Amino acid sequence: MQTFFSNRIYKSDLDDSVVSALSELMQEYSSVLYFAYADIVRRARDKAKGKTSPFESLYFKVKDKYPSVITYLRNTAIREAESTHSARLELLKNEKSVVLKRLSNTKQKLKKAEEQRNKLLKYKEMLINGNLVFDNKQRTFKKDGDKVLVFREKNHKRQLVAVYENEYLFECSFLQPKLNALRTRIGLLKCKINKLEERLSFFNNHYIPAVQFGTKRLRRQGIKDETKQQEYLRKRSNRFAVSGRADSKVGNFVFSYDTDSNSLKIYLGKSVGVITIPTVVFPYGQDKIINYYSKQRLEINQPITFSDEDKDKYYIIKCELKEESPDCNYSKADGVIGVDCNLGFYSVCETTEDGSLKQSGDYVYEWKQKTRNQTKYNIEQTAKAVVDIAVSTHKPLVIERLKFSTKDKLSNYNDNSLKNFNRNMFAYNKMIYALKARAAKEGVGVFEVNPVYTSFIAKMKYVPYYKRSIHQLAALVIGRRCLFPYRNEKLPKNEKTSSWSELYKIKK
Repeated sequence: MQTFFSNRIYKSDLDDSVVSALSELMQEYSSVLYFAYADIVRRARDKAKGKTSPFESLYFKVKDKYPSVITYLRNTAIREAESTHSARLELLKNEKSVVLKRLSNTKQKLKKAEEQRNKLLKYKEMLINGNLVFDNKQRTFKKDGDKVLVFREKNHKRQLVAVYENEYLFECSFLQPKLNALRTRIGLLKCKINKLEERLSFFNNHYIPAVQFGTKRLRRQGIKDETKQQEYLRKRSNRFAVSGRADSKVGNFVFSYDTDSNSLKIYLGKSVGVITIPTVVFPYGQDKIINYYSKQRLEINQPITFSDEDKDKYYIIKCELKEESPDCNYSKADGVIGVDCNLGFYSVCETTEDGSLKQSGDYVYEWKQKTRNQTKYNIEQTAKAVVDIAVSTHKPLVIERLKFSTKDKLSNYNDNSLKNFNRNMFAYNKMIYALKARAAKEGVGVFEVNPVYTSFIAKMKYVPYYKRSIHQLAALVIGRRCLFPYRNEKLPKNEKTSSWSELYKIKK
């Protein structure tokens, strides 16, 4: 769905009758929504407890409770209540999985801390008995005569060594403070495990929560502050919506938008009639809405959903249209466009149908000394330029199938601060998302291939022949892997890397 926002429609520019009618409509919609949601939650809780109750149609219950509310408004409120409840349950499932993962990680930390404490307690007992001996495989401690050497790790390398002249100093300066710290850490971890297990019990006991419309924060503040109370009540009833219907001549039985006069008509039932809101303009989707209504006149009926939100001094009209995605071009008959994502730039290579290099280049975006939003904007603009190449050449894009996470970044830290900084600033996911989003909008197909040894193959096979940068030729290898004869392109003979660090040096 595509959502378009209107301009600000100030209440001072509207008639008092229109403002009061809209306010009453929002109150009715909110009442139906909260009643329907409360009934859904009650039924779910009864079912979880094993209680059986006779079936009652929610639609007829709402109709009996609010007979004056128009049908389309009631139906939209019921569907919103059902979708809110299902979304809440889905969020709870995700929360449960997160709690389970945190609980497992905390238990592993606790086990590791207890093993370390038990080992140190063993050494302390040896000190008391006067026979301190370290294992032959022990790398952290070493005894040299009366001296005790403690190897302390820094950046995954043994760079610091603390030397204690005798066993007494070793016990007082290192062993006992370490045991005290471990005791505190074990206590905190056990407390955290208890809280997580308590939280997990809610999910295991068929916990079905309700939703506080208007936010819990405003509700709590409104108990003591009258101003916050008014804000809370206004926030609970500040909108109404009507779902679109394809069987309507204008896509909606309540809202009707006049594209000639830019006026919005709202049908409020036989008792009230029709109210008109003038000069409703959608700055970022007016052409699409006009095109939509032109299709409606040609009897190509499509649903159009409208909603009205009260922003205290003005209204905002939202229009939701069914997104029309163009047919994507996945044809590789004329070749493909290989893309290699790197820190600060895209490397692009266009191939022919037989996998030969046709043209290549780098598309740079600024990321140094930029904010997160500025970097995101620069990435999106650069991705647009890359996709424009695919549009002009009528060829699909080919990218690497890579997955980066925060855990991967943290596990690969080393003593080079510049490398660590560059690794953190490599916004690969944002680059790929911007590329895919723009490609979907322009109707360009995107393929993903195996990323193994792309840079190494480019270094060994194509750099001596084409005399271009390794990143551009890595994009060539990526593009060739999408073509049938070169899908299983392998490393050159007698050329193998012993580790990924060696590969990183080659890529650099």
